[in-house]
Parts: sequence; structure tokens; C-alpha cells
Amino acid sequence: MILKSKIMKDTPDFILQKQFDIIYKKTNLEKLQITTNLMQLSFDMAYNFIKRQNPTFSDREIVAKRFEMMYNKEFSEERMKQITAFLLQEL
Repeated sequence: MILKSKIMKDTPDFILQKQFDIIYKKTNLEKLQITTNLMQLSFDMAYNFIKRQNPTFSDREIVAKRFEMMYNKEFSEERMKQITAFLLQEL
């Protein structure tokens, strides 16, 4: 049995269990593909959100802002400034 979901409050446990059963039967490659597709979806959603909020931003500015939004707790403020400065550079 799965643990009660704190996120999917509107989904009954037996449905969640069915979803997990389906996922557990997939190969590691299939699970990796699902994971990378979901990661790409979250990146695209964040990109589109930032673009709507800041229509004048360049692509590089959007990518830098997305990085800050998604990883701001992973790096110190100084390191985050270095990374975003790098992302804004013309290569």
C-alpha cells in the first residue's frame, strides 16, 4: 500500500496505488523517459511564466531568471550571482 498523498488530495488511495503499480512495472529506461519529460515540462512552464511576466526579457534573461527560480535554495547568494552572470554572457 502507498502512503497517503499530501499533494493529490482529490485522488483516492486506490487510484494512486493503481498509478504506482503501472509505473513500477515500467523499465528503468521508460521511468527515465517519464522523468526527463516531466523535468522538461516544468522547465517549459517556468520559462513561459517568466516570459509572460517579463515580455521584454531576452532568452538569456529568461533562462537566468528560471535558474534563480528553480535553484535559489541550492546555492549561496554569491554563487547564484556568478552562475546567473555566466548564463547572461554571450558565448
